[in-house]
Amino acid sequence: MFTRNFKLILITNVILSTAMPMLVLLGALAGAALSPVAYAATIPPSVQILAAVLAAAPMSLYMGRVGRKKGFVLAAVLLAAGGLLGVFAMILQHFILLCIAHFVMGAAFVGINFLRFAAAEVVPRRWTSNAISYTLASGLIAAFIGPEVFSATKDMLPSGAYAGAYAAIAVLGSFGIFPILALRGLPPVPKGRAVAGRAYALFLRPKIAIAVAGAAVSQAVMALLMTPTALAMVG
Repeated sequence: MFTRNFKLILITNVILSTAMPMLVLLGALAGAALSPVAYAATIPPSVQILAAVLAAAPMSLYMGRVGRKKGFVLAAVLLAAGGLLGVFAMILQHFILLCIAHFVMGAAFVGINFLRFAAAEVVPRRWTSNAISYTLASGLIAAFIGPEVFSATKDMLPSGAYAGAYAAIAVLGSFGIFPILALRGLPPVPKGRAVAGRAYALFLRPKIAIAVAGAAVSQAVMALLMTPTALAMVG
């Protein structure tokens, strides 16, 4: 099960996913530092979630056309670029630029989330569910590392509050490219069966409708709990 490609995917997931808990802390805190009005503080993380919604289908189609590897490279590049935009936003004290940075990073995490599917594709079929589970579990490592990296880097650059943490995200995105480039012989992205009729007809199927509704509600609850938490912690 633990093939070379699978190990590289796990390493990639830990590196790139470390940015997610950092962004949970950064989004509202940086937004509060730059927003012209208090109620706009949560706009950056909200924009990040919106980007994930808008980028999901294009990222999937892109990977289907050029392959998983190039898709993951794109995701890592977007994460690094978003981190750099965040650095400049904090240095220049530019709220709109901060929102753009979070939009770019939100799109990046769509690609990062596809790592679990790549993991399932590089192991024998009997280990598919285990591969997905291990990949998701590797995110727990990132969940512990991320806040520590945030604490160590948030004041690293004196030119702007939290700029150091955004710089750390840019570094994570850059380093995440290396294990991706080391992947060899990834299988082509599986092609789904054609569905007769329009795409929305899928949602008329009870199992699909229930799955989508459950995912939407759980994501909404997660966003509701996580977005204001950092603000509540600092008062």
